Amino acid sequence: MIRGQMFDRAEPDPNPVALVTPIPAPSSAELTTSRILDALALLVVGIVGVLALLTFRDYGLSWDDYAHAEYGDLLLKLYASGFSDQRALSWVNLYYYGGGFDLLAALAAKLLPFTLFETRRLIGAAVGIVGLLVTWRIGRRVTYYPGVWITPGRNLRIGDDVDLAVGVLIESAGGVEIGDRALIGHGVKIIADNHVIPAGRGRIFGAGSVRKPIRIGSDVWIGANCVVLAGTTIGEGAVVGAGSVVTRDVEPYSVVAGSPARVLRVRD
Repeated sequence: MIRGQMFDRAEPDPNPVALVTPIPAPSSAELTTSRILDALALLVVGIVGVLALLTFRDYGLSWDDYAHAEYGDLLLKLYASGFSDQRALSWVNLYYYGGGFDLLAALAAKLLPFTLFETRRLIGAAVGIVGLLVTWRIGRRVTYYPGVWITPGRNLRIGDDVDLAVGVLIESAGGVEIGDRALIGHGVKIIADNHVIPAGRGRIFGAGSVRKPIRIGSDVWIGANCVVLAGTTIGEGAVVGAGSVVTRDVEPYSVVAGSPARVLRVRD
């Protein structure tokens, strides 16, 4: 038997290698410090928001502000015309870069009592503040190794001290929550969105998708190349063996492996 192998089908090792190094629970002092830091972070974001509201009218213009403003207006006309007015698709080369911000700013300028460029500065400040909130929400001391891919990025909550190894994919459309101190191994795929299989021999293409949340508890270890499918919960302290496919809930502190993943034992 190979010592240190994650799971072995041979006879149980009388002196097994520990699968997970015990991690002590946060002390009351650490929890208090964490709450204070969270409050300070929200205070800073609030101050930035107030400064943005006080100063967004004192703006400067970049060399391409007029082009982007015109592009946003053309995008509005594209959608309002039912895609018959397609001038936005040939406006300079901006269609290469996407026009979400320009479209949002152009729409807001028609609704808010500010000039076009005041509105663009205000929307820009709002996007920046949302970015700060998302960064705070994702967690502290999260390690992202090369090749981590998160799409579309919304409906995602990552706790503190989480480790995302090389090549991790998180598809968060249906909602993904990862608890504190979770270890997500190389090439793990967490997919909260799944295609619908139509009745009979109907076409899969265009049949739609089902989005269900995935919840991964604190102190969970998911081994390399696992797949975690939509609508599943992996309980606190659980271990998922390398190459497993998680299709149903994993109980806290259980050790599972296989495709589909099945319980091998419970951590005592």
